Amino acid sequence: MKINKIKVTTTNLILAFFGFASVVMTSCKSDPNSAGFEFMPDMYRSPSYETYLENATYGGKDSMSARLPVAGTIPRGFESFPLGASEEDYKLADSLKSPIDYSEEMIVYGEERYIKMCSHCHGETGEADGLVVTNGGFPPPPSYTSGKSGHGGMMNELSAGEIVYTITYGYKNMGSHASQISLSDRWAIAMYVQKLSGKEFGEAKDETPAEQESTKQTETAVEATASVVAVETEGNVENEH
Repeated sequence: MKINKIKVTTTNLILAFFGFASVVMTSCKSDPNSAGFEFMPDMYRSPSYETYLENATYGGKDSMSARLPVAGTIPRGFESFPLGASEEDYKLADSLKSPIDYSEEMIVYGEERYIKMCSHCHGETGEADGLVVTNGGFPPPPSYTSGKSGHGGMMNELSAGEIVYTITYGYKNMGSHASQISLSDRWAIAMYVQKLSGKEFGEAKDETPAEQESTKQTETAVEATASVVAVETEGNVENEH
């Protein structure tokens, strides 16, 4: 009985050795990108496609994996800007009210966002001496303290709404930053830009009675435009359900 037991144990060891060796040899591949032997590969190897390569799922001329979103969809956390991209809308931007309150914490946050997103052109102090200008040879933007705005007037007279509008849609050599900077962050940046220009955030321009009446009319126009944008946005969201 002892002899038979030993034979069985030896046979089991031999079988285990060859089984292990076969697994090791099967797992060794010359292709460095190969994972070798895979147990149930369908559980973790999904049929994914490269973004800009052809995808057989989509027929026709456009078979690229990257697809446009469905018309009318908006991203999660979308913040609607109430004005469109036109000179008439820019004139309404002066009456936009900031959704954030002035505070030292917001100034610090606005400075942080400004340094990351704006200082490469406008400079850390707003004097148009960023690295893109000094090292790249690109034309400098107007100085926040002494430059003239392309829309008229001085840069240090710009309202927060006008600054946010320009960040949203861009102007001349400055492209739109709406996709890189959230709307609330744009207001924080505007707060810091006004500090750089020597103006308090949200500080109103000196206006005559006639200009004050014009401002009231402008505010009404902004509210009407914002209502239209809100209705269109709600309609787009409903169409997705």
